Amino acid sequence: MADIEKVKQGIKACWSEHWCHKCFNCPYKPDRDNDDTCVERLGADTLELLKEKQPRVIDRALLRAYLGCAVWLERVTYEPLYVGIITTIHEPSYAISIINADEMKEQLCLDFYGATWRCWTSKPTVAQQNAEKWDGDSK
Repeated sequence: MADIEKVKQGIKACWSEHWCHKCFNCPYKPDRDNDDTCVERLGADTLELLKEKQPRVIDRALLRAYLGCAVWLERVTYEPLYVGIITTIHEPSYAISIINADEMKEQLCLDFYGATWRCWTSKPTVAQQNAEKWDGDSK
């Protein structure tokens, strides 16, 4: 089983240094230069931890508690779900930054949380996604 504290330390160190192979505080630090397997190992442990959780939509008021944590991002447009890490929550602009495994960083407006996008604690099944209503959905 993956160690949650090791994963948290890896996420914090990796993203604060911006390039994992330059990170000296990461528990996934590679043994040699230009070795990016540390990201793969961190990702594998993160996914293992996510599989252990029961999927549920994260309440908007609780998003700050998931800062630095991996979450599953779902969009109402039915794009594929992807796992990302909440890196910052900007106030008062009410934007959230999420970075995915491909190191693509995006900002999403919190005003639309629950209506056009939402985060899950772990990967939901299609049935779980369909059962969870979107804000303004009349189902």
